[in-house]
Amino acid sequence: MGKRTCVALLSPSGDAEPVAIPLDLTPHYRTPASKFRDAVQFPSWKSVPHGSHTFLNIPLEIGGNLPLWGQMNANRGQVFAEKVTDIAVERTFESLYVYHATFFQSDEGTPVYDIVFRYSGGSFEKERVLYGDDVRDWYHFDGTEALPSDPRSKLAWHGYHAEGDVIQPLRFCLTAIDNPNPELKVMSIDLVSCKQASAGCVMAMTTGKSGLIP
Repeated sequence: MGKRTCVALLSPSGDAEPVAIPLDLTPHYRTPASKFRDAVQFPSWKSVPHGSHTFLNIPLEIGGNLPLWGQMNANRGQVFAEKVTDIAVERTFESLYVYHATFFQSDEGTPVYDIVFRYSGGSFEKERVLYGDDVRDWYHFDGTEALPSDPRSKLAWHGYHAEGDVIQPLRFCLTAIDNPNPELKVMSIDLVSCKQASAGCVMAMTTGKSGLIP
């Protein structure tokens, strides 16, 4: 599959350097978006956004889903990767914007997955994504749009999938992860499951300046 052409968010001042640039996750998706409409076991995927979108002022390239290991899914025979490594970046940036959700709920504050920034020169830093604070189950059953509680995260998209008489509410969150060393070039990013109940599911990531989410 060829490399996806990403749409960047340009500076209003006309500066040559884009404010935000989506990462190409094509080599890492478990299920490409082209397969969403063929989903049989989980038909709700037919109703989620994919392709180029801008949510909360962040340009995203949603090319599929990238789930990480979660106990509840593993119990049902869905054994996802414990980690995804070498997501190419090769640029400096202030914040990483992650468009994501989980499969199944966890207690508030439960670790879901770690984001590892790998810098030129070999150093690395790790940031943790928490259930409730940053991300929530993509299915929600209480009829409300429950929000992430940490100020760095917001509800980015919500919609519905209708199948016969069943209407299933859906949601995805957007989290701004501050780069601990914005002056250093990030060569790649790893995603590592915390091996708790919920499976993290990353749909898109964008690098850029901090403070872009309104």
